[in-house]
Amino acid sequence: MAITLKTSILGSKIYFARDGADDGGTATSSSHKPATDSAAYLELGNCESGSFSNKVESIRIKRPSPGRYRLAKTIPVGQEIHLKMMMQDISQIVIEALMLTAGALTVGTAAQPMKQSAKITGWLKVVQSDQADTDSVDHFMWVELTVTQLPFGEKEYKVEIDAELLDN
Repeated sequence: MAITLKTSILGSKIYFARDGADDGGTATSSSHKPATDSAAYLELGNCESGSFSNKVESIRIKRPSPGRYRLAKTIPVGQEIHLKMMMQDISQIVIEALMLTAGALTVGTAAQPMKQSAKITGWLKVVQSDQADTDSVDHFMWVELTVTQLPFGEKEYKVEIDAELLDN
């Protein structure tokens, strides 16, 4: 019996390029994704765990059959993908999303909570690595970020970031 080593995705690093961020003279937008190595991407940190989920709205077409209607097919009319990430690091974007501040935070500058008029939007880059620290999969997604709670206390260092995929 032979033992074969298979590649397993063991960890992810998460990066985010905010809508409007400078990408070498061009503003980041839903129609302009920064290059993989662009300085527009801010590191959000290490993702300890995460999950993708989807939701599909469909019209259900039924046809008559002797004695009853049976499902003939479904037609998808709406699709959503949601990503939840448990992060080991707390970044400025996490504080901004949690406190609902208006615009990017700047170190040493006061920011007023509850002034956000829109969710934080931009390109999310998820880099997944295997057991040899080799980048295996890169995902690029145009998303809105949300953070709903940040636990404080001894040995509390994790924060959950929610990302809702927008039209990609």
